[in-house]
Amino acid sequence: MRQSSSSGTFGEPRRTTTKMISWKTASRQYGNFLSVPQAEDYLDAKYLHLLRGLLRANTLQGVSLASMSLETILLMCTHDLTRDADSGMHLGIPHDVAGLKLRLDEDESCFTFISAWLSRNSPDGSFEANPYNTMMHCVNSAGLLDIYLTLLLFRLKLLIDIRNLRVTRKALLHTRLPGEICRLIETHAVRSPVSHQLLNDSMEDLAKKETNLLVDIRGIAWQIDLFDTDATKGLLDPDKHLRWDIDYEEPYDQRLATMFQTLYPILWELEGGIDLMDKALGLSTLADWRDVTAYPDPEMTAEDIICPCGKLELQKVQLSPGRLWRFIDYALRDATFLGPFDERPSQELMERYKPKRPKYAIVDLDRNGVVGLDSNLPCLEEVLFKWKDLVGNEALVDYVEIDFCEPIMYLIE
Repeated sequence: MRQSSSSGTFGEPRRTTTKMISWKTASRQYGNFLSVPQAEDYLDAKYLHLLRGLLRANTLQGVSLASMSLETILLMCTHDLTRDADSGMHLGIPHDVAGLKLRLDEDESCFTFISAWLSRNSPDGSFEANPYNTMMHCVNSAGLLDIYLTLLLFRLKLLIDIRNLRVTRKALLHTRLPGEICRLIETHAVRSPVSHQLLNDSMEDLAKKETNLLVDIRGIAWQIDLFDTDATKGLLDPDKHLRWDIDYEEPYDQRLATMFQTLYPILWELEGGIDLMDKALGLSTLADWRDVTAYPDPEMTAEDIICPCGKLELQKVQLSPGRLWRFIDYALRDATFLGPFDERPSQELMERYKPKRPKYAIVDLDRNGVVGLDSNLPCLEEVLFKWKDLVGNEALVDYVEIDFCEPIMYLIE
C-alpha cells in the first residue's frame, strides 16, 4: 500500500501541512452546508456557544478563537447565507466576522471583507479600494445594519488615528527631538495597522483624508438611521442590549442584541471614541435646543393630553440620536485644538445657537387646563438650574415624566 505524503515513517510523529484555501475554492467545495439535514440547528447551537462562551469571557484568546470559528462556518455555508436575514440567527455570521476582525486590529482584512460583502449584496453600490477614500456611493440595500455599524466604527477608528497623529505632530514641533525619535512617537500614536501609511503624509494630505472620512461617516450614519433609528442610540446607551440573560421572542430583537454584544466592545476599547461621540451629542443638543417644539401647548386642555394612567405627562421629544454626526467635525476640531478653552472651534457654534434672552414659561398642569406664566430669564445657565430644581433631572435631557400637579418648564418661541 502506498503511503500518503502527509504521514511519516513508522514510529515517527505524523506531519500535517496546513494549506490556505481561497474563499472561492472553499465556497465551491462545501458552500451549501445548510442543505444537510439539521445543519441549521447545529449552526444555531454553535453560534450561541461562540457568543455566550467565547465572547462573554472578553479575552484575546476567546475573541481570536471565535473569529476563526466563524470564518470556518462562513466558508461552509457561503451560498446559503445570502437568504433572508430573519430566517435564522446564524445568518448574522458574516456580519460578526467583520466586527471581530476589527476588534482584533485586523483592519485591512476587515476592510477587504466589508468591501467584498457589500459589493456582493449591493449591486447598486460602488466601493473604493483605498480605506481613506469615500467608500459608499448610492448604496440601496437593506438588511446590512451590522455591516454598516462595523464600517462606521472602522471609519471612526481611522478618524481618531488621524486626530492623534495631527496632535502629536503639533506637539513635536515645539521640541528638539531627533527625527528618529519623532518618527517612533508618531508610530505609537496610531492604533490601526492601516494608519501606518499615514506616517509619510503631510498635514495637507491628512486634512484631505480627514474630510473624506467625515463625509463618509455622515453618509453611513444616514444609512443606519434609515434601517433603525435606535441603532445610534444603542451605541450611546447600550445597557439594554448588553444583557446576556434575556431571551427575545422576535428574531430581530435577538439579532440586535447579538449585534451590540459583538460591536459595542469595539467602541469601548477605542480610546477617545465615546468621548468624541459625547462631545458631538452635546453640541447637537445645544443646536437643537431652539428647534424643540413646546409641549404641551398653552392652549391645550386636559382632554387634549391623553394619558392611560389618568395623569398629565410631558411627552418625549422625538429627536433622532443620529443628529450628533452633523457636529462630529466640530468635536474633532475641538479635540485637535491646543489653544485656550474659550477659543476652541465649537465656541463659534455655541454663540450662533445660543439665544441672547431666551423665553421660557413655568406652568402648572391642572386637570381643568393648563395655566402658564411667561417669564424672561437672563441667561441659559439660570434656566438649566431652575429646570434641574423643578424636575430633579440633569439638564438637556430628552425625556422627562412628571405628575400632573408638579410644575414644569418648557421652551417657547
